[in-house]
Amino acid sequence: MAKTYGEVFKEAMACKTPEEGEVWLQGYAEELFREFPEKVSSVEHAKRQTKENIAYFAGYYTRAEADHIFEIFGAVHPIFGG
Repeated sequence: MAKTYGEVFKEAMACKTPEEGEVWLQGYAEELFREFPEKVSSVEHAKRQTKENIAYFAGYYTRAEADHIFEIFGAVHPIFGG
């Protein structure tokens, strides 16, 4: 069953280190690839899309929360930068 953006963001925020973030991101990307093969062409595609989505979503949270996402995932807000 697909997760909401809020659920995905909450999981991403729980990551405390870039290494932990990479493990979570890899697992979530694999899940997306299995669940939506018609929309996600590869695990790498799912990882890129997830990083962009959580970076975008971070713009709706506090600066500290956004910075956490940017730091852990090396993500950049697609409109405002990081």
